[in-house]
Amino acid sequence: MAEIKKRDHPTFNVPNYGSKKRKGVKPRWRKQRGIDNKKRVKKNFMGAEPTIGYGNKKEVKGLRADGRKPLLVNSVQELRQKISEMKTEEDKKKFLLIINHGIGTKKKQEMIELANKSSVKIANKGLNQGIISKFAGKAAGTSPNNTKSKR
Repeated sequence: MAEIKKRDHPTFNVPNYGSKKRKGVKPRWRKQRGIDNKKRVKKNFMGAEPTIGYGNKKEVKGLRADGRKPLLVNSVQELRQKISEMKTEEDKKKFLLIINHGIGTKKKQEMIELANKSSVKIANKGLNQGIISKFAGKAAGTSPNNTKSKR
């Protein structure tokens, strides 16, 4: 898929007054409301404010940089349903599945195997290999805790 170039915008930071005396302010945007605030009065040296006009085109909105639309999946049944809705290979290339972060490792591993069989791409399939080997050891009947060194 073609890479999509989204519109750039400046970082809308909060002015950090008195930064030598205290810790910095988190880099997040809050509307300036002070009566003498120079950012509220829109002085150029204070930086840009979020305003209408920084948005992207309708065709690009909600898409990732690789041009795919993200779909959140919460269960194995929901994943099967989404895969069945994607009938052609072109549909599978349009969407990118994201597994909910609350899904456990066993279910996540099952979902990844199902997606690999149907050639659907998943964004967050990074699994902790230590945990996977622990599950594999339990399935084989050996526990990884039984290997104690003798001193």
